[in-house]
This record gives sequence, structure tokens and C-alpha cells, in this order.
Amino acid sequence: MSLRLLCKQNRRPSNALFYFRQEQKTGIAPTRIIIEKQLDLTVGMVVTVNWDGEKVEAEILALDDDVKVLNTKDLEWSKQNLPVTMSPESANAEEKESKILQ
Repeated sequence: MSLRLLCKQNRRPSNALFYFRQEQKTGIAPTRIIIEKQLDLTVGMVVTVNWDGEKVEAEILALDDDVKVLNTKDLEWSKQNLPVTMSPESANAEEKESKILQ
């Protein structure tokens, strides 16, 4: 039986938005990377996933078949919960500006 058919029968969404606490990063991936196959997936659940060949814990932030929906939820969640970091370009621009003002 194919994974797609299995997901439809179990009504398991095919994609998830994950939050990796150790790295403080999010990622969107197929639910098939979740190692525990028999779980009833819910938002807020912490699961073990096979991410780039490593078994890591991740919190499920959203579940959906549509990746565009997950992208939108990712942006919203990240704005509210992750610290804002400056890009190297903007950090350099601020440094140059502060030198000019001195």
C-alpha cells in the first residue's frame, strides 16, 4: 500500500511544520519522516523525526496537506516566537552608520 493511500485512509496529513527546539528553527517536511508511525498526530505533540539522517526531537506546529498553508503558518509563528536576527548586510550598514555619526 502506498503512503499516500495510507494517509488518506487514516486521514493523516501528508506534511507538517516542525519546530526544532535545540536549533530554534522551523522546517516543513512530509509526515513520513516521523519515526513513530502509529501515533495519532496532533499539533503541539513532540515527536522524533529522521531529519537529514539524524534522529531529532521536534514539536509539531501545524499539520496540512498543502505546503503553502504550512509556509504561511511558519511565517506567522516565526514572527511571534523566534528572536529577530540581523542579516550580516544590515549589521554592517548599522556599524558604518554609527561610525559616520561619531
